[in-house]
Amino acid sequence: MVYCWCGNPTIVRTSRTAKNPGRKYYYCTLEGTKCGFNGWVDEEICQRCSHMIPGLMNAKNVAEERLKANIIKSSRLKRILIVSWIGFALFAIYKFGM
Repeated sequence: MVYCWCGNPTIVRTSRTAKNPGRKYYYCTLEGTKCGFNGWVDEEICQRCSHMIPGLMNAKNVAEERLKANIIKSSRLKRILIVSWIGFALFAIYKFGM
């Protein structure tokens, strides 16, 4: 366990900055602290990776948004299909007396 300068245990977070994308760092758990503790968990990544990771993360976010939209659209289409089949069945029963 890594402890902060103020004596509190730290947690590990992932950096989302352009300078250090995907790097793990220790973060003080004290809410609103200004102790300034910052310690990296892993080694610095290569420059090529630091350029590629933000693009990959953006592409992942776009894909997740599209997936959510498609799930919503699919759900709506399923409801329309079910209602149409129920309507067809009711019409057939009324018209042909099944």
